[in-house]
Amino acid sequence: MRGTIYVFMSALLLTFIGCNNNEDVSLIENQESNLQQEPVVNSEERTVEQPDGIINEKELMELQDIVSEVQVLLPKEDSNTASKVVVIGDKTVLKTTDLIIGRNYKAGTVTVTLENKNILVTYKTNNCWNLWKTSLFIGDKEAIPLYRGYPNYTKFPYRESHRTSRIQEYTYTIPIAELKGIKCITLATHAKLSIYYRRWCWIYSAWGDGKVFEGTRCPATYFSLCDDNDDDDPVDTN
Repeated sequence: MRGTIYVFMSALLLTFIGCNNNEDVSLIENQESNLQQEPVVNSEERTVEQPDGIINEKELMELQDIVSEVQVLLPKEDSNTASKVVVIGDKTVLKTTDLIIGRNYKAGTVTVTLENKNILVTYKTNNCWNLWKTSLFIGDKEAIPLYRGYPNYTKFPYRESHRTSRIQEYTYTIPIAELKGIKCITLATHAKLSIYYRRWCWIYSAWGDGKVFEGTRCPATYFSLCDDNDDDDPVDTN
């Protein structure tokens, strides 16, 4: 297993470097992010932070081996997580989508709920995964902060660090009044997820599943609340 992990690290490095063209995921000076080109090892904090990149089939199997060694159940490979509007009591679930590492590994969900005059966006991880950091953009798609075509989640308006709490669920509350006049509400939901393995904390980048950002081959995605409703946004922002 130890040899497998070394091979896994090398394969990840090659994959992530291949993903980083000049127009793709680039290091932004003086900003914390997963936009680096190589894994970042912090010996003092015993963390290994992986860049944002697509995980192929072999790397997916090796990641599952890591999860198996932590002795937890793997997330179900159910492809039907995405849902349309559902009313539950006083709440309306507008959308649920997978929280995905490298476009291939399902590590949790993102749920968007309408409650009273607020939109709630809930990140929830599976099994042994914890939330390390979360970043959220909600608003008009054209207003998403970009860096060379890649969504710059370090500039998203909602950001929170959870590194010391090891939580598996977190909710942002956004007043509808802040979205006034937006015809189609778009969300870009990014998270850094952690898994503790052999006394080290391994950190991976994940996105709420949706459409791929144009002009990048990396796994950043976004989704709109009007996508499942014939282009009519289920939230009245007027």
